[in-house]
Amino acid sequence: MATGQTAVKTRRGVKESTSTDFENGAHLAATPNVEQKLDVILGKLDALDDIKADINYVKENLDVVSTQVQEVRGNIDILNNKVAALEARCVDLESRARRNNLIFYGIAEGGPGEDEQLLLTFLRDELGFNETVVFQRVHRLGSKNSGKSIGKPRPIIACFLEYKKRELVRKARVKLQGKPFGVSEDFPIEIREQRKLLMPALREAKNRGCLATIAYPAQLIVNGRRADPLLYQPLGGQSQPDSDGPAENGDHPKTFAEVTRSPKPKSPAQGSKSPDKSPKPNKGLRSTRGARK
Repeated sequence: MATGQTAVKTRRGVKESTSTDFENGAHLAATPNVEQKLDVILGKLDALDDIKADINYVKENLDVVSTQVQEVRGNIDILNNKVAALEARCVDLESRARRNNLIFYGIAEGGPGEDEQLLLTFLRDELGFNETVVFQRVHRLGSKNSGKSIGKPRPIIACFLEYKKRELVRKARVKLQGKPFGVSEDFPIEIREQRKLLMPALREAKNRGCLATIAYPAQLIVNGRRADPLLYQPLGGQSQPDSDGPAENGDHPKTFAEVTRSPKPKSPAQGSKSPDKSPKPNKGLRSTRGARK
């Protein structure tokens, strides 16, 4: 009996020893896998450190680029201001170069080279201007066969030799009220566009009984003082601004007579009864444009 118990204990000891040896072997076999995983993790951590360093480098470069962009924007603003100043000077110089010019509307077409004589006759007969006038240059504006000049005479632009004579003729244009003729100053297109925008306010100020004009280059003057155009907006809605002189490249507006002359009232339809409301005639060009200062 004792011998049997001893044999059982011996077998248990052998089993326990064998199990312990197996576990130790398995542990030793698993150790390289853990080390490999640790190496992979450490490698990834090193890669993350490199990425972090790259990100910091990019951020530093972005700060430098942002500073440079701000400097470039500042330089662009300076250049834009200089360009605007140069454009204003160019417009002013062009306006000064045109200050001896006047544009005459409604004078009938003549033969080649007859425009100057036709203009002198116009000054004498229509404006009563009998003084001697010398022109540097006189010619028609636009092509004779252009669409807008068909059926009506093209405007004549004249460059006076003496500015004082030019002013006398300009002031005498009030005598053309009610006639199919007109005289206007010659402005650069930039100034003409600005003056167009003031025409609705100019008409509204006159409708309110104010003495209104547009002074050079484009200032609304009401009762002798500079006025805000927003204070004289038409109550009945926006109206189309009138043209302030001929456009470039032969693209001319309506003649002065068509712009300033009161339109004829439309005849009422047959069978309908409508009152005859003829619009009041304008008071002349002199009140619509001020002399240059």
